[in-house]
Amino acid sequence: MDGFPREIIARQAEQIKQLEAERDAMKYEWQAACSLVAEMHKAGVGDYQGCTNGVVEDIADLKAERDRLRAALEVWRESR
Repeated sequence: MDGFPREIIARQAEQIKQLEAERDAMKYEWQAACSLVAEMHKAGVGDYQGCTNGVVEDIADLKAERDRLRAALEVWRESR
């Protein structure tokens, strides 16, 4: 390490530590966000089957199916 002042090396070593800590924190936050989305998807569709279209689209499809079934039930009730 001849030619590099110790101050520069020490400063760069500290920056590396800070960047590694930031990377680790971001990785943890990303994993937590993924877990949250998976839990929301499970709550919406009943399991962790994976998205057909996307979480939002899957939930919208379920709501549309629910509304269609409610309307069909109402028609059936009225026809009795």
